[in-house]
Amino acid sequence: MEKDFPVATFLINITGAFLLGYVYAAARPNNLVDYWLRSAIGIGFIGAYTTFSTWMFESATLRDRRAVKTMIAYLLASLVVGLVGAWVGSRL
Repeated sequence: MEKDFPVATFLINITGAFLLGYVYAAARPNNLVDYWLRSAIGIGFIGAYTTFSTWMFESATLRDRRAVKTMIAYLLASLVVGLVGAWVGSRL
């Protein structure tokens, strides 16, 4: 159990990336959301919602527990799926 993939943090970060992509797209010129509101939502609310420091801490914890394969999968999946989530959010 101690070497399990950190699903909760993964899901929080992926949904945060999706939301950030959506907010970014909504704040493009001629869209409904002003730049300052995009910054407040993106940096303030979504930044607080996502958990970069927890992502790093859990990765280091997996490394310390010698769950290197799980750590690598967690890091790569978070990056790749996060980027895809941000892209999908920006396309809506």
